[in-house]
Amino acid sequence: MRPPWISPTAFVMVVMVVAGCTMVRVRAEDGNSTDYSDFKTHSDEDTTTQEDGTTLDSNAPGPMEIMMNEMFDEIYRRALPSVTQFGFDPNISTDCSTALVKYALGLRKMEPWAMQMFDASGKLAAGLIKGTLGDLGNFHECLEVVARKRIDDSLDFTGRFCTVYINMANNTLVPKVLEKFQSVGMLIGRRDPLNYVGNSMFKGMRNSICIPSVCSTEDIGYIAGVMAKKFEATVTVRGCTSKGEKSSNATQRAVIRLLTVIATVVLATTLFDVCCRLARNAERDDFISRLERSSDGFCKLTEILFGMSIVSNTEKLLHTEPRDVNDQKLMFIHGMRFFSSTWVILGHTYFIGDPTGTTSLSNVINLVDSIFTTVIANAFPSVETFLFVSGFLMSYNVQKMLQNCTNLWMTVPVILLRRYIRLTLPAMLVVGIWLLVPLMGDGAIMNDYRARFLESCEKHWWRVLVHTNNFVPFFDMCLGHLWYIDIDYQLYVLLIIIPVLMLRNPRQGAVLALLSTIGTILYIAYTTVKLGLQPTVVFTSTDIDSTVNTTNLIQFRPWAHVGSFNVGILLGFLIYKQPKIRMQKITVLVCWMIAACVNLTVLLKPHDWFSVDYVDFGSAECILYAVFHRLAWSLGVAWVAFACATGRAGIVNDLLSWRALVPLSRLSYGAFLSHVVILLTQLMMQEERVPYNHLTKMMNYFAVTATSFFTAYLLYLFCEAPLAVIERMFIGGDLFKKPRSRLRREPHAAVAGHLGDVKSGTTIDELCVEPSSMSMVTPVAMTNQTKNHSYL
Repeated sequence: MRPPWISPTAFVMVVMVVAGCTMVRVRAEDGNSTDYSDFKTHSDEDTTTQEDGTTLDSNAPGPMEIMMNEMFDEIYRRALPSVTQFGFDPNISTDCSTALVKYALGLRKMEPWAMQMFDASGKLAAGLIKGTLGDLGNFHECLEVVARKRIDDSLDFTGRFCTVYINMANNTLVPKVLEKFQSVGMLIGRRDPLNYVGNSMFKGMRNSICIPSVCSTEDIGYIAGVMAKKFEATVTVRGCTSKGEKSSNATQRAVIRLLTVIATVVLATTLFDVCCRLARNAERDDFISRLERSSDGFCKLTEILFGMSIVSNTEKLLHTEPRDVNDQKLMFIHGMRFFSSTWVILGHTYFIGDPTGTTSLSNVINLVDSIFTTVIANAFPSVETFLFVSGFLMSYNVQKMLQNCTNLWMTVPVILLRRYIRLTLPAMLVVGIWLLVPLMGDGAIMNDYRARFLESCEKHWWRVLVHTNNFVPFFDMCLGHLWYIDIDYQLYVLLIIIPVLMLRNPRQGAVLALLSTIGTILYIAYTTVKLGLQPTVVFTSTDIDSTVNTTNLIQFRPWAHVGSFNVGILLGFLIYKQPKIRMQKITVLVCWMIAACVNLTVLLKPHDWFSVDYVDFGSAECILYAVFHRLAWSLGVAWVAFACATGRAGIVNDLLSWRALVPLSRLSYGAFLSHVVILLTQLMMQEERVPYNHLTKMMNYFAVTATSFFTAYLLYLFCEAPLAVIERMFIGGDLFKKPRSRLRREPHAAVAGHLGDVKSGTTIDELCVEPSSMSMVTPVAMTNQTKNHSYL
């Protein structure tokens, strides 16, 4: 029987210590000698004399020490009968049982290392009723524990930090306690713990334990598991680690070498660029003349070198003037990208976290009752905005660049290849950096989550490379947020036939877009009704399996987003073909009102489902929302885009086209790739529970956003910009044409990558200036450019 004043985890820990003592005693009978005289803690010789002449033992225990000794003796007495069975158990190693005996002796003598080990272990967390599910302990304090042998002062063992999950789902006492709370109106509906503890994703109440390093995970797990059965509980031990166990593997070393090579090349080219800028005019002109007389290959190499320079690429990033004045009307795209990307970061900042590392999870439900939190939680429409922009740019550029192309079916594969390179290689670099996170630090959660977040990338990184990451369950994905780039590329490959077809027969292309949209709508309706899925991801639903299935089977599948992509394709065609469409003012006003109502409905309707205890997902409104909300949102965004492009948006267009947003828009793809890595790294190195409230989350949001865009800037300098220059050189459609020199410039002018000779006409390169709906706008030279380049 466990004393009521001790937490389950502490009791299990004491039981393990007592079990170790029992095993050593039994094994000592077989010939092993262990000195137990250290159990005597008070000396008979050390005395002092009071003023009245009486003597007083200087080591006599005070009231606090007496109470602690009595507590330990009581626990020992109660636990001893239950653990005697471990004495002959071959599942427990001798080294572990011996170390646990030393731990027990150290606690009785209050040795610093033993007290430190006990102090580093988790205790019963306050606020269990409010949803505080555990105590993280003190990871670094545990790893600093050093126990030495008395004989020669050599190292005996160090501290090993383990996470212990205690699941009381099958405990008969839990429902009885809950009934008492529910009888007074507490812990009802979404706040009823029984709605969650029975799910396979719930591991139990988290606690941490600091044990001797000679004890393995199996030793502790076996002892704790056997004892937990007596209390109708299950115990899972995970993430055990001790100092010195962390080392790099072959993959991590390869990534480090790659990053070193990239950094060396970029820094060297930057030095080359700076030296050229500092050279005297005569020397620079002589150098340029020699380059112009050199071979094509050397001239290309020189442009590549300048294209990798940090200085030049920063100038390109900050340049906000469009290269084609006819594309000035499309500046609103930058605002759409930036605000949508920050919306995604906001949603992930609120909802990426460890439930057991959060104080009072009930605050999540309390905050969702606010309409403000619904705007944050329902960030999924931002995905439709990105896909709309992707389809819009693809269609617009196809119409602009391939209008007079005679060999379309040879051109399309090159377009797809370039888009693949621009989307995939930066993502793969981020995956590589993610694999280095264990070498950068450690924490209580790091090893616990290694299998879920790190090993999935170590084993399945190739899914990102072939864009199939979105066809596996979320928790098996390598960096789950990369499902978006998979969908983006899949839709780009499947639907590029529509704008290509519209070059020759617009009506056939429009019909194909309409049929594909209708087909996917019917599929969503059938799947939602048949499987009883949610209208959107309702994360507060007590039906966790339904939430997971809705995410995996609808949200992460490309066909759910075909409508948004097609709306972008059709609008891109319309804006290029009919840039000036006459509309009466009353019609414009009505369209604005309809678009605002539609998008606000899509955004705020889920509040009705987030803030109630029960939702009938089979109702008509849920099914209609599930089927049409993505298409409806993209239609509302399409009106905003149309109004901005045709001069009917006023202050909205002024905001979205603000020049300050142009560089941030170019960094938005990098910020999207990196922000989840930043959040997960923060999570895995977390050392203490964090409160869940708007102040904490918003402060963290601004910090994560700033860090994400700074990281995106580094990704731009060391990956995206150099990669854009290289692939333009060799896959740009004009590989065998001598590039026009970009080197004759003022000392502080930017050097641009080759965009095609003025006399050579339109090239494939011009079509692929913007490879991704979220990536940077390709940097432009501050020299005169031909007017037939695509701005976006």
